[in-house]
Amino acid sequence: MAENQDNTSPCWRSFAQSLAWICQGRPNAPEEWAWKELQLELVKDWADASEGVPIAKFRYPLAGKMFDLVVLIKNKRLTFEDVRWPNVECNLEWLKRRWPAPAHEAEPNFEVGPRAPASSEAFQSLPPPPPTEPALSPSEPSATQESPAEDAKWPRLLRLPEEPQFEARNKWRPEEANAWLVEKMANDPPKPGENKSEWARRQYPEMEKDFGENIPWTEGTLRRRMDD
Repeated sequence: MAENQDNTSPCWRSFAQSLAWICQGRPNAPEEWAWKELQLELVKDWADASEGVPIAKFRYPLAGKMFDLVVLIKNKRLTFEDVRWPNVECNLEWLKRRWPAPAHEAEPNFEVGPRAPASSEAFQSLPPPPPTEPALSPSEPSATQESPAEDAKWPRLLRLPEEPQFEARNKWRPEEANAWLVEKMANDPPKPGENKSEWARRQYPEMEKDFGENIPWTEGTLRRRMDD
């Protein structure tokens, strides 16, 4: 599943098609909102915070093949900032589960296998990661290739704006620790080359500020909860 996935597979939808799927049946829902939803799901998937059976949700072209996007990021073949969203494709089965379509617009059901393990073996044929942006040269045209103008419409930086309802609050409650973690991962994802332990170390002072004397976790617990 992680490597050389068929570009013509009916189980995958282009970025534009995925946005349209999420917005269907939701009057006045803008594409920007749907895009932020996908960004949040990618961060949660990277942090293993997604619910349900593991499934390859996103794929991405690299060196002429299609790879599981989360596997690429975990194996440091790509950073969050490198992701060109118009090139991302989404698993239709997952889209249907996460954002069910109205009954009259439902599509046929497709069977999709589980995600392949995130090991480095799948990348032995790839060249070492370049110091700058990876060169993408798919051997076959992908359904997600966009024009430069379309690419500029969707910035590569994966960062979500802070939710207004959290700006005015003074302290978080201990029972809200998991919600705090998910929001932090979405609003401040790992920097290029930053692993989970480094991210947890950087965020722990913020957790101390947000929870004050009622902070429920140690720095080590914060790191472990990223894998829950």
